[in-house]
Amino acid sequence: MEYFLPGRIGLDFAVEYGRHFLLTNRVISGCCEPLEIVVFDKQTGKELKNLGPIIYYSSQARYPYVIRFEDETYSKISLLNIETNKKHSILFPGKRFRNFRKSTLHSPELRFDEPILKHGVLILHYTYPANKNKWLQDKITIDLKRYQ
Repeated sequence: MEYFLPGRIGLDFAVEYGRHFLLTNRVISGCCEPLEIVVFDKQTGKELKNLGPIIYYSSQARYPYVIRFEDETYSKISLLNIETNKKHSILFPGKRFRNFRKSTLHSPELRFDEPILKHGVLILHYTYPANKNKWLQDKITIDLKRYQ
């Protein structure tokens, strides 16, 4: 007999950067809700901000980035450098997730597959609804070195 063990609910260590560290926050067990990220100051231990649901965070201190949708229009993603607090907006192709929450129970952040980071280039593969019965695949490529 196989057992399914859901992920831990609440805060859990994610990654440590130069002056900050990130904790993930899982608000429910099991599926269907994306991870949230909470940023802390390493010296004081104080919570600086809760970034909410995310698409990606880098586990490499060299690339201290978090990627998330800017708002619920899902028309832009933001690339936030945790160390410098600089944010860059990147247009998201078309209106692929415009009516997403109406068409499925899953959050758009959960439609992204495992990220690929090679030589500072991040590739995010994702699926999106073309209509009620058809899903399409695409990817976003971000050169993180460009934003340092």
